Amino acid sequence: MANSNVHFVVGAGVSAVVYLGFCRCTNRKATVWGVLGASLAGAVVASVPDLLEPAVHPNHRAFFHSLAALGLSAWAGLSTPGDPRFSQDDKLAVLLVSLAYVSHLILDGFTPRSLPLV
Repeated sequence: MANSNVHFVVGAGVSAVVYLGFCRCTNRKATVWGVLGASLAGAVVASVPDLLEPAVHPNHRAFFHSLAALGLSAWAGLSTPGDPRFSQDDKLAVLLVSLAYVSHLILDGFTPRSLPLV
C-alpha cells in the first residue's frame, strides 16, 4: 500500500522522466537543475491529494481521490501539449503537475479501497 513516502518518491520520478522526455521531444536542452526542479515539483504535487483529503478514517477518499479527478488530471496533461495557445514552459508545467497528481491516484487505485467514482 502506498504511503506518503511512496507518493513523494514516485511523484518525483514521474516528473523527472516527464521533464527529460519533454526536453527530448522539443529539442530543449535538459539540465541538472531542470531535473531537480521537476522532481521537487512532482514530489510536492503527488502529496497534494492527501493534504486535501487526509487519511483520518478509512473512507477519507472523496473527489480529490476519485476516478473523476484522475480523468480530469489525465485529460489536462494529455491535451495541453498539442494546444498552440500554450508556451512550451506552460505545456511542461501542466504535464508535470497533472502526471504527478495522476501518479498518486494510480497508486491509490491499486489499494483494497481503490478510488471512488466521484
